[in-house]
Amino acid sequence: MTRQMREKMFKEGLIGILDSHKETKGEGIWRYYNEKQQELDLNHVNKMGSFIAEATIGLDDFLGPAELSRDAQIGSLGGGNHFFEIQVVKRVHQGSIASQWGLKEGQVVLMIHTGSVSIGYNSGAWIKEMLKKMYPTSLKHPDNGMYPLPLSERFEPQWKMFWSLLHNAANFAFANRLMLGLMMYKSISDVLGDFEHRLLYDAPHNYLWEEQLEHVGGFLHRKGSCTAKSAEQMMGTPFQYTGEPVFIPGSMGSHSFILAGLGNRDSLYSASHGAGRALSRGDAVKVDDDRFREFLANFRVINPIDPKRADLRGRSDILKKWEEELKKEAPYAYKDITPVIQSHVDHGMAEIVAEVAPIATVKG
Repeated sequence: MTRQMREKMFKEGLIGILDSHKETKGEGIWRYYNEKQQELDLNHVNKMGSFIAEATIGLDDFLGPAELSRDAQIGSLGGGNHFFEIQVVKRVHQGSIASQWGLKEGQVVLMIHTGSVSIGYNSGAWIKEMLKKMYPTSLKHPDNGMYPLPLSERFEPQWKMFWSLLHNAANFAFANRLMLGLMMYKSISDVLGDFEHRLLYDAPHNYLWEEQLEHVGGFLHRKGSCTAKSAEQMMGTPFQYTGEPVFIPGSMGSHSFILAGLGNRDSLYSASHGAGRALSRGDAVKVDDDRFREFLANFRVINPIDPKRADLRGRSDILKKWEEELKKEAPYAYKDITPVIQSHVDHGMAEIVAEVAPIATVKG
């Protein structure tokens, strides 16, 4: 991207990319970017993938030179439980909605879970430092490092800075998932040839929303959860007859679910975005070796480290790190997804549309 493209991406998200993509002249991955399709896809992205920011903060080096240049962040998964997965639709539960969403049994679908990677880290660091400086020196600072941001005219500059930082990160996350989608289309089409592909939905699951509940303005913080609004709440969108698409991925190797939101007020119109961990990453590392070996026997794991390489046999430090990283994200570290999904159904948060099974999972 050029510097101007990156700035428009940070300030305007997917709309900024749509307005500026011609600067690339179709080079590299951009030849897979279909302007007409992307314009239609904006309606399949929460808030059209565009949070307007007044400024880009702390990103001057990342914006780069005026001419086209590459970077190592856009189109990356990041770490932790982020993934890209090739899946097959195993079972359709709600035929009417599945049909409207273009889902059918036996169909191959792609699911992407990643966010703002280092840009989010940068924004978070700026916000923390800003709030810390605002805090009265006469008061004891919070032990947990959580500082308030008062909503008042006095702190209007800080509020503007806060929203710009937050929107910079969110816009990058939308763009990051778009680029991953284009990269995966290229990878698969290079092998299998051209195929039909279109976006069902994209939504953040860690964000602060300015929303009205019962006609009272306020802020809604979803952490590890996504919006699950009803058909009525989605009026004026492609989902006004179905409800908002909700994706709840299972652990690596287990089924994931595609649901339709029902707009449950008790859950703040939200749903889970995953099964959740059964073991912390620290506890997962300590799991019994037999259980870990059973996982390795049932999964074909490919990564840059091949533990059978002759030159690595004596490198216990590298092999230990390789094993720990695999243990942290192994299926047994996560809860069984079935009761999690059932709780959404039982409490009227969302209804199951389709069940998908993994063919291949790429982890960060």
